[in-house]
Amino acid sequence: MMRRCLLLCGLCLLLGGCSVRLMYHWLDWAIAWKLDDYFQLNSRQSRIVDHEVDRFLSWHRQVELPVYAKQLRQLADELKEPLSEARTDYYFGLFEGDLTRLADGVEPYANRIAASLQDEQVYRYLGDQRTKQVTRRSDWEKDGGKKLQQDFSRKLQKNLRRWIDDIGPAQQPIIAQWAAWQKELYPTWLDYQDVWLASLEEMLSKRGTPEFSGYLRRLLVKGKFLGNGRFEGYVDSQRQRTVRSLSQLSASLDEGQRQYLRKTLYSLANDFSALASR
Repeated sequence: MMRRCLLLCGLCLLLGGCSVRLMYHWLDWAIAWKLDDYFQLNSRQSRIVDHEVDRFLSWHRQVELPVYAKQLRQLADELKEPLSEARTDYYFGLFEGDLTRLADGVEPYANRIAASLQDEQVYRYLGDQRTKQVTRRSDWEKDGGKKLQQDFSRKLQKNLRRWIDDIGPAQQPIIAQWAAWQKELYPTWLDYQDVWLASLEEMLSKRGTPEFSGYLRRLLVKGKFLGNGRFEGYVDSQRQRTVRSLSQLSASLDEGQRQYLRKTLYSLANDFSALASR
């Protein structure tokens, strides 16, 4: 639940230009709408959600957006040249730090929202998520991940176009390899999701208590240690592959793509700075 709501904040990073400002101004509505979709909130709960989301976004705008702006400008400056794997890993670490702070910052607001939920709402939500897991496994067994690989490749190309405008022959092998990795690791991801959902159930059982904070942090930041460390190698492998692919992508850009990417990053940084000043 909370991971998906945090990812709504991350949607700002997937948009370019003035759409970021527009998205951010609608983010309170988007989060409230998603929570209502998950839990079918009553009027009292909706008021609590509206209040806590407004407070969270106020904190996020003042504290976090200036950090994002600084990081993006630094990245845009450095992208004058291709990024090595070491430098890509450095920036990946910065953004992981952003998620850690976000998890810590959202905790009091998330806990108060979660505390308002009734048991039957939580059970229904968890049941829905487990049903989706059954469907994912069934879909996987039917075609062995062929559709998954195609869908991921298509979505990746769509997202990349937002950043580099056009995809050339130099990017196609990187995209194909990335999609193949997703297919290869998908069965492990499904197992990981089962463990993650079990941990989410534990967290929601602690809603309204001080213990909630530790569970939330483990889910959002230290997920690789879930399942008694069973997925530590899987998560580390995903991270390493992502860093390698991003470094390769950086090296594959022609001058036009590189300039478009840097311009997009500067524009995004400016949007964050403008939002933070309001």
